Amino acid sequence: MRRVVVTGMGVASPLGVGLEHVWRRLINGESGIGAIQSFDTSNLPSKVAGQVPQGSKADGKLDLAEWIPVKDQKKMDRFIHLAMVAATEAVEDSGWLPEDEEDRCATGVMIGSGIGGLQSIYDASVQVHEGKARRLSPFFIPSALINLASGQVSIKYGFKGPNHSAVTACATGVHAIGDAARLIMLGDADVMVAGGAEAAVCELGMAGFAASRALSTAFNDEPARASRPWDKDRDGFVMGEGSAILVLEEYEHAKQRGAKIYAEVGGYGMSGDAHHITAPAEQHEGAFRAMQAALRSGGLAPSDIQYVNAHGTSTPLGDDLELEAVERLFGDAAKGLAMSSTKSATGHLLGAAGAVEAAFSILAVRDGVVPPTLNLDEPPASSSALSDHQKPPRPSRRRRVLASLLVAVLAVGLLVAGGWFYALHVLAAPGPLPEARTLVVPRGGEERVAVALADAEIVARPLPFRIAAFLTRHEGRLHAGEFAFPAHASLRTVLTVLRTARPVQHYLTIPEGLTGKQIAALLERADALTGAAPVPEEGTVLPQTYAYERGASRQAVLDRARAAMDRALRDAWHDRAPDLPLASPREALILASIVERETAKPEERPHVAAVFLNRLKLGMKLQSDPTVAFAATGGAGALDRPLTRADLDRDDPYNTYRIRGLPPGPICSPGLASLRAVTQPMQSDDLYFVADGSGGHVFSRTLDEHTRNVARWRSLSQTPTELR
Repeated sequence: MRRVVVTGMGVASPLGVGLEHVWRRLINGESGIGAIQSFDTSNLPSKVAGQVPQGSKADGKLDLAEWIPVKDQKKMDRFIHLAMVAATEAVEDSGWLPEDEEDRCATGVMIGSGIGGLQSIYDASVQVHEGKARRLSPFFIPSALINLASGQVSIKYGFKGPNHSAVTACATGVHAIGDAARLIMLGDADVMVAGGAEAAVCELGMAGFAASRALSTAFNDEPARASRPWDKDRDGFVMGEGSAILVLEEYEHAKQRGAKIYAEVGGYGMSGDAHHITAPAEQHEGAFRAMQAALRSGGLAPSDIQYVNAHGTSTPLGDDLELEAVERLFGDAAKGLAMSSTKSATGHLLGAAGAVEAAFSILAVRDGVVPPTLNLDEPPASSSALSDHQKPPRPSRRRRVLASLLVAVLAVGLLVAGGWFYALHVLAAPGPLPEARTLVVPRGGEERVAVALADAEIVARPLPFRIAAFLTRHEGRLHAGEFAFPAHASLRTVLTVLRTARPVQHYLTIPEGLTGKQIAALLERADALTGAAPVPEEGTVLPQTYAYERGASRQAVLDRARAAMDRALRDAWHDRAPDLPLASPREALILASIVERETAKPEERPHVAAVFLNRLKLGMKLQSDPTVAFAATGGAGALDRPLTRADLDRDDPYNTYRIRGLPPGPICSPGLASLRAVTQPMQSDDLYFVADGSGGHVFSRTLDEHTRNVARWRSLSQTPTELR
């Protein structure tokens, strides 16, 4: 099985929008649950929910206009809006924006939802009930369909791989990620954009769950206290909305392009308890077997696990049974296990819950921080998985001595409190940078970094930056590299960029049809690259766009391009049509390079390839002008003059007017379309083609037809065209 890693993440949740912003609020013990303001709750027993806060992106809030054009918003339900926001962040975080067809076809999307477009369905049903059926939007059905979250993301980015959705209630988000990972493991995709989205905080959704007596109703006046997993006062779950999306990627694929890797998908398990439509089975037998299956698929023992992000919905029955299942599975290992429920801060996001909590679990591993369970005032006394981590331990004698010392220094702490609050103000204050810019941050310690930032006017002075870096050192180390800084970035923003941002990505586009010398010149002109630019052997580089960071070597980019061509040629040869007059992948590469230079129209290439293949089968000379030009220039590139009779008569192994069969090597680096054209040509008996005056060609089966076509072309052009 192929290994799968996570290379990008995006979150829109009741705690805000943006992965790092949401994570900071979560580990700071903040709650995203509040009173419902978006509709009238006077007839509902539960009046609280976790809703994505509205506001600007800069403040970690949601303004849809910053993410989705207004004209497109009307075509989507809110759950798709939230999926698009999270997916956009995740894809951009991953840096995976493929431009060639092969990579797009190897990139899929699997985003699920438990309910889908509930508000859209409700609004449409009211409209029909009121006799306004003819006024229904033509986008009503696609806006409500669950699979259109995946569809809209794939349309935005051109991802043409597996496009799928999971619909399994609260397990949806985890199932989408797990199933997407398996598609990569099995080779059906190299990259999958996966997760969940939900927007059921609406009058109908709240009424429906209230009717089943599932929602919390005892904390309407204290919304932040309503979600309290395992606490003795819990009385039901709190509805939430949001989305989380992960970019999953085959490990070697991620390594080859230098992707940032958050984590590896180590195991995945599923089960059903065949018990009841909503209530869990006794001892939470289904959850027990799902966790058991995940450990088994990952080859892990219970003692290997350090943290469990629990389902922990805050329901009286479900919490206890889940806890029992965890302790039964982990046995004695539960004593060393940390477990928490982040639903205490977000509410229950239904189909998005598993995806959001997967992102939180990955960040917990990254930072070595266990997110807290809010409102757990009285945990179950019998729980080893909870009590050892949520209750304060009985203090040892040493801790009692330290507590006494703490009292002694408290007065000193009060004296410096003012300084601390001033420091917080300095951290958040706008910086001096007048407009956004990039900077190459040097290696060599905080002092060099601080001086470089001050010289670039990103920070006002080196000393405050160094103090801020020291005070926030627990948030991670600073990284060197080229980074983008927004205008007026605060010290907090600058530090966040240096700790968590992806370095600026530069892009090198290698067009189809270039010779090795032309590619070397292109590499030489890329000033963010370093080192020599060797001339690659003809045909060994795959034309496409390559991302790299400043300071990367030209050799490294060239090696990636060579590896990409090796893969593309291998795949094209594997999928080739039967009975081709080609003996090896190299012969396919040679012919593809000729097809590449013969026509600039992708739709013509399978036809041009068919003509050359037919001529090879009959032993005819290819008579391709680009091979003559290649011979005349010594591989330097395009000829800057018309071909002459002397060129056509030149005795050269690349001159296909003189030789039969293929030349000894490629004449350029062909693109994917030309490789596919040669290995999967059009079905045709044609043996000739000539330019038609519009940039394309006219094809013919007989020499008489071809002669007439050539005469027609000569009447349109002053440039003589040789017969093929």
